[in-house]
Amino acid sequence: MERYIEWRGFSFTHLRPETFMQNLLSYGGTQVVQAGLIRQFVGDARLSWVDAEDVALAAAQALLHPERHAGHTYRLGYDAKSYHEIAALMADVLGKPFRYEPVAPEVFLENMRAAGAEMAYMHCVYDHYKRYAAHTLPGADDVFDNFPGIAGREPVRWRQFIEKHRAAFDY
Repeated sequence: MERYIEWRGFSFTHLRPETFMQNLLSYGGTQVVQAGLIRQFVGDARLSWVDAEDVALAAAQALLHPERHAGHTYRLGYDAKSYHEIAALMADVLGKPFRYEPVAPEVFLENMRAAGAEMAYMHCVYDHYKRYAAHTLPGADDVFDNFPGIAGREPVRWRQFIEKHRAAFDY
């Protein structure tokens, strides 16, 4: 799609967000963190994370200031952490035990099939989970320093995100 937009001659700013921090609040309508337990499908992989509100701010800046952002492609990921590291940080910030339990990516696919999800997309997510867990997805934990130039402030990091959503994670 990006190449098509460029080929057609449209003005553009491509935003490429990495993994959304909000995925820990809920995913597919299911609460992800339950009583201090995080169950996910990526093994011990470190991922690059971004607050979705920072993505929205980047999009707003691109729309408000096209003269500054047109023709640019921005990867948006600012805090590389594994779920083990996130659980430890949650415990530190919230003062309660949190732990991460890795689950095989095949369980995700089975759960989605049982829930009646759109399987073409779910197979894509499953493939990413498998590749994360196997550490074969290049750049999965890359972080970038472009946000201050885009938005005029530092991006949200995990500690801030946990504090901001304290009530959602507390038990």
